[in-house]
Amino acid sequence: MPTAEFTKPTSNTPAAPFGATQVRPRRRRSDRLPDTAILVVEDDSLIADDLASQIVRDGSTVVGPATTPAGALALIESTPQIGGAILDVRLGGETAFAIAEKLRDREIPFVFFTGYDDIRWPADFRATPKISKTADWRDMKRILFGARERLKRQSRDFREDVAASLPLLREAAAAMTGSK
Repeated sequence: MPTAEFTKPTSNTPAAPFGATQVRPRRRRSDRLPDTAILVVEDDSLIADDLASQIVRDGSTVVGPATTPAGALALIESTPQIGGAILDVRLGGETAFAIAEKLRDREIPFVFFTGYDDIRWPADFRATPKISKTADWRDMKRILFGARERLKRQSRDFREDVAASLPLLREAAAAMTGSK
Protein backbone atom coordinates (compact mmCIF):
# COMPACT_ATOMS: atom_id res chain seq x y z
CA MET A 1 0.00 0.00 0.00
CA PRO A 2 1.51 3.37 -0.95
CA THR A 3 2.14 5.85 1.78
CA ALA A 4 1.35 9.53 1.73
CA GLU A 5 4.11 11.98 0.97
CA PHE A 6 4.07 14.92 3.34
CA THR A 7 5.02 18.32 1.97
CA LYS A 8 5.15 21.90 3.13
CA PRO A 9 2.51 24.16 1.60
CA THR A 10 3.74 26.41 -1.20
CA SER A 11 2.82 30.06 -1.49
CA ASN A 12 -0.05 29.03 -3.81
CA THR A 13 -1.37 26.41 -1.39
CA PRO A 14 -3.73 27.53 1.40
CA ALA A 15 -2.27 26.83 4.82
CA ALA A 16 -3.64 23.68 6.44
CA PRO A 17 -5.03 23.86 9.97
CA PHE A 18 -2.63 22.92 12.74
CA GLY A 19 -2.31 19.14 12.97
CA ALA A 20 -3.92 18.52 9.57
CA THR A 21 -2.07 16.48 6.99
CA GLN A 22 -1.14 17.96 3.64
CA VAL A 23 -0.16 15.54 0.96
CA ARG A 24 1.27 15.80 -2.52
CA PRO A 25 -0.80 14.08 -5.21
CA ARG A 26 0.66 10.80 -6.40
CA ARG A 27 -1.82 9.01 -8.60
CA ARG A 28 -1.72 5.43 -9.84
CA ARG A 29 -4.46 3.30 -11.33
CA SER A 30 -3.62 0.53 -8.84
CA ASP A 31 -4.72 2.85 -6.01
CA ARG A 32 -8.37 2.29 -6.97
CA LEU A 33 -10.70 0.67 -4.45
CA PRO A 34 -13.48 -0.85 -6.54
CA ASP A 35 -16.83 -1.25 -4.84
CA THR A 36 -15.80 -0.06 -1.38
CA ALA A 37 -18.55 1.76 0.54
CA ILE A 38 -17.29 5.08 1.94
CA LEU A 39 -19.34 7.03 4.48
CA VAL A 40 -19.12 10.77 3.86
CA VAL A 41 -20.12 13.05 6.73
CA GLU A 42 -20.00 16.68 5.60
CA ASP A 43 -22.47 19.51 6.17
CA ASP A 44 -21.29 21.71 3.28
CA SER A 45 -23.19 20.42 0.25
CA LEU A 46 -20.63 21.66 -2.31
CA ILE A 47 -17.75 19.93 -0.53
CA ALA A 48 -19.83 16.78 0.04
CA ASP A 49 -20.91 16.60 -3.61
CA ASP A 50 -17.37 17.15 -4.87
CA LEU A 51 -15.95 14.50 -2.55
CA ALA A 52 -18.75 12.05 -3.42
CA SER A 53 -18.15 12.49 -7.16
CA GLN A 54 -14.40 11.84 -6.69
CA ILE A 55 -15.15 8.67 -4.71
CA VAL A 56 -17.62 7.39 -7.33
CA ARG A 57 -15.18 8.18 -10.19
CA ASP A 58 -12.63 6.06 -8.33
CA GLY A 59 -14.96 3.04 -8.39
CA SER A 60 -16.24 3.18 -4.81
CA THR A 61 -19.74 3.65 -3.44
CA VAL A 62 -20.75 6.65 -1.34
CA VAL A 63 -22.82 6.15 1.80
CA GLY A 64 -24.48 9.49 2.49
CA PRO A 65 -23.41 12.20 2.53
CA ALA A 66 -24.74 12.72 6.04
CA THR A 67 -24.97 16.29 7.29
CA THR A 68 -25.66 15.63 10.99
CA PRO A 69 -24.34 13.23 13.63
CA ALA A 70 -27.81 11.65 13.95
CA GLY A 71 -27.99 11.08 10.19
CA ALA A 72 -24.50 9.58 10.11
CA LEU A 73 -25.23 7.25 13.04
CA ALA A 74 -28.42 6.08 11.31
CA LEU A 75 -26.44 5.34 8.13
CA ILE A 76 -23.85 3.37 10.11
CA GLU A 77 -26.60 1.28 11.72
CA SER A 78 -28.38 0.63 8.42
CA THR A 79 -25.30 -0.06 6.27
CA PRO A 80 -23.57 -3.33 7.15
CA GLN A 81 -20.52 -3.03 4.89
CA ILE A 82 -18.91 0.39 5.30
CA GLY A 83 -15.27 0.19 4.28
CA GLY A 84 -14.17 3.59 5.57
CA ALA A 85 -15.40 7.04 6.54
CA ILE A 86 -14.51 10.68 6.09
CA LEU A 87 -15.78 12.88 8.90
CA ASP A 88 -16.09 16.64 8.89
CA VAL A 89 -15.34 17.46 12.54
CA ARG A 90 -17.83 20.30 12.92
CA LEU A 91 -21.36 19.67 11.75
CA GLY A 92 -23.33 22.82 12.42
CA GLY A 93 -23.22 23.25 16.18
CA GLU A 94 -22.22 19.62 16.83
CA THR A 95 -19.06 17.55 16.45
CA ALA A 96 -18.43 14.18 14.80
CA PHE A 97 -16.90 12.53 17.86
CA ALA A 98 -19.95 10.32 18.57
CA ILE A 99 -19.75 9.11 14.97
CA ALA A 100 -16.05 8.41 15.38
CA GLU A 101 -16.76 6.35 18.51
CA LYS A 102 -19.30 4.21 16.65
CA LEU A 103 -16.90 3.70 13.74
CA ARG A 104 -14.09 2.76 16.11
CA ASP A 105 -16.39 0.26 17.86
CA ARG A 106 -17.18 -1.34 14.49
CA GLU A 107 -13.47 -1.24 13.52
CA ILE A 108 -14.18 0.92 10.47
CA PRO A 109 -11.22 3.12 9.53
CA PHE A 110 -11.95 6.84 9.41
CA VAL A 111 -10.23 10.18 9.07
CA PHE A 112 -11.23 13.61 10.26
CA PHE A 113 -11.66 16.11 7.42
CA THR A 114 -11.35 19.62 8.79
CA GLY A 115 -10.78 23.23 7.94
CA TYR A 116 -10.41 24.26 11.59
CA ASP A 117 -7.33 24.41 13.78
CA ASP A 118 -9.03 25.40 17.05
CA ILE A 119 -10.71 22.08 17.80
CA ARG A 120 -10.41 20.60 21.26
CA TRP A 121 -9.66 16.95 20.49
CA PRO A 122 -10.82 14.30 22.96
CA ALA A 123 -7.92 12.13 24.16
CA ASP A 124 -9.34 9.11 22.29
CA PHE A 125 -9.02 10.88 18.94
CA ARG A 126 -5.84 12.94 19.22
CA ALA A 127 -3.89 10.36 17.22
CA THR A 128 -6.60 9.87 14.57
CA PRO A 129 -5.54 11.14 11.15
CA LYS A 130 -6.69 14.70 10.46
CA ILE A 131 -6.79 15.82 6.87
CA SER A 132 -7.04 19.39 5.62
CA LYS A 133 -10.02 20.29 3.47
CA THR A 134 -7.49 21.21 0.80
CA ALA A 135 -6.82 17.48 0.26
CA ASP A 136 -8.60 15.45 -2.40
CA TRP A 137 -10.04 11.91 -2.28
CA ARG A 138 -6.84 10.19 -3.39
CA ASP A 139 -4.93 11.83 -0.57
CA MET A 140 -7.61 10.82 1.93
CA LYS A 141 -7.75 7.29 0.58
CA ARG A 142 -4.03 6.71 1.07
CA ILE A 143 -4.22 7.89 4.65
CA LEU A 144 -7.58 6.23 5.37
CA PHE A 145 -6.63 2.79 4.15
CA GLY A 146 -3.12 3.04 5.51
CA ALA A 147 -4.95 3.40 8.85
CA ARG A 148 -6.96 0.25 8.06
CA GLU A 149 -3.78 -1.75 7.58
CA ARG A 150 -2.38 -0.42 10.86
CA LEU A 151 -5.65 -1.32 12.59
CA LYS A 152 -5.44 -4.90 11.32
CA ARG A 153 -1.98 -5.25 12.84
CA GLN A 154 -3.01 -3.79 16.20
CA SER A 155 -4.59 -5.84 18.93
CA ARG A 156 -8.08 -4.88 20.09
CA ASP A 157 -6.78 -4.46 23.64
CA PHE A 158 -3.19 -3.23 23.86
CA ARG A 159 -3.09 -3.69 27.66
CA GLU A 160 -3.73 -7.44 27.33
CA ASP A 161 -0.81 -7.75 24.92
CA VAL A 162 1.50 -5.88 27.28
CA ALA A 163 0.38 -7.96 30.27
CA ALA A 164 0.95 -11.18 28.32
CA SER A 165 4.47 -10.01 27.44
CA LEU A 166 5.54 -9.14 31.00
CA PRO A 167 6.77 -12.63 32.03
CA LEU A 168 8.97 -12.83 28.93
CA LEU A 169 10.27 -9.30 29.49
CA ARG A 170 11.10 -10.07 33.13
CA GLU A 171 12.90 -13.25 32.07
CA ALA A 172 14.89 -11.37 29.42
CA ALA A 173 15.79 -8.60 31.89
CA ALA A 174 16.97 -11.18 34.44
CA ALA A 175 19.09 -12.90 31.79
CA MET A 176 20.68 -9.59 30.71
CA THR A 177 21.47 -8.44 34.25
CA GLY A 178 22.42 -11.83 35.63
CA SER A 179 19.89 -11.56 38.48
CA LYS A 180 17.00 -13.88 39.22
